[in-house]
Amino acid sequence: MSYLPCIGGLRIENEQVPEQYPYNSNLPNTTESNEPAGAIDDVLTFILLCIGVSGGDFKSDCLKWWSKAARLALSLRLNRLDEDSSLSGLSSPPRKHKGQLLLAALEAEEEKRRVFWLLYSLDRHLALSFNRVLQIPDSSCEVYAPLAENVWGTLDEVLLLGPPARAIGPLSTISGSSFFEYFLPLMVILGDIIEVHHSKHHPRLGSLDNSLAVSVIGNMISECEESLARLAHEADVRHSAYGNSDTPMLISNLVTGLPDNSHQAPPPPSRSHDTHDDRSDVRLVVAYSTHILHVMHVLLHGKWDAISMLDNEDDWITTPRFAECASHAIAASEAVSDILKFDPELTFMPYLFGIYLLHGSFILLLFADRMPQLGPNQSVEQACETIIRAHEVCVVTLSTEFQRNFRRVVRSTLYSVRGSSPKGWEEHKLARRRVLSLYRWTKGAKGLGI
Repeated sequence: MSYLPCIGGLRIENEQVPEQYPYNSNLPNTTESNEPAGAIDDVLTFILLCIGVSGGDFKSDCLKWWSKAARLALSLRLNRLDEDSSLSGLSSPPRKHKGQLLLAALEAEEEKRRVFWLLYSLDRHLALSFNRVLQIPDSSCEVYAPLAENVWGTLDEVLLLGPPARAIGPLSTISGSSFFEYFLPLMVILGDIIEVHHSKHHPRLGSLDNSLAVSVIGNMISECEESLARLAHEADVRHSAYGNSDTPMLISNLVTGLPDNSHQAPPPPSRSHDTHDDRSDVRLVVAYSTHILHVMHVLLHGKWDAISMLDNEDDWITTPRFAECASHAIAASEAVSDILKFDPELTFMPYLFGIYLLHGSFILLLFADRMPQLGPNQSVEQACETIIRAHEVCVVTLSTEFQRNFRRVVRSTLYSVRGSSPKGWEEHKLARRRVLSLYRWTKGAKGLGI
């Protein structure tokens, strides 16, 4: 006989509730395998709590909610929703007789997939934020990619024809302006970068050559950039055909994905794309995705830790990899200028954008640090000013301590290189190091999790 912990002490495994006490709160709900029982709505609730807490100063507390969401999702086997189709080699859900394929059942299945891919995306985002390995590896995911947004919004019509063909696993190319069409592909690539990065810390395999993996990921980034360019081109074509539409995108419900059309005129009958793909939406997606893709180049080829980068103990700044990172860091700052033009208050993805803005800024800080030896550089100063402005806007929209600190670091560095004495410069470097030491991405460090 085995016992399980519960409120008030231990209980016998698989203990049954006595009939006279049908609502005994001392016996928690569990599945047949003694995992915590719950529903898909509980997983989504934990995810949203995690995202909300991550926007505050106590960022590491969000991991508690993420852990709850991940445990419950795995106990519900959300990562194995389409395992049978994967084993049988099917490329899409089996087509059933239309009398059996109920709309409610199809919606429920797709909502589970979308909740899982939201959790998957958040895993990669948090792994970068807190310098940890992936908790949901791609090898454990047997789930169909989310439906395209225009299909998801018209499931009643899809019901007549059956589910569209799709493959197991998410795409790594951008196809639209909804969360699962642009951010999920970016997180797929980020997950591979994180895998390669942390493999360097393996005690026995870390010294192996990973150039092939880096090359494969580089090709994935290039393909994603090409898909983003196609999306922008298609949006321009639609804009020319249908006229300008400045309707803002309402990301009100990632799971249901239903747009709020209560105050909008119906689209022209000939328009084949969902209203989510308005040109204004696509411009935001293109600007943000362009910046994140440049940051991914930096993460793939460069160092993640600001202090290690500034110390330059291994003479990294003389390598071709540094040149690759430098060009993309400048390009990322230019993309930030476009973002500020289209989204002056940075409200499009306030809970997610900060970490990518930060990692795209480290090399600019290195440039500014070298200016006393190399001389003034107008382009570097302009890029730093853009980054400072973006951090200032982020702090106003969603105030977080690491962005306030980093803004002060970059600003004080620019002030110092513009005419301080050698003694003042050394004092500044010591103060800067104290601030940056709070946020480390070295082996065993916790990133933003101070």
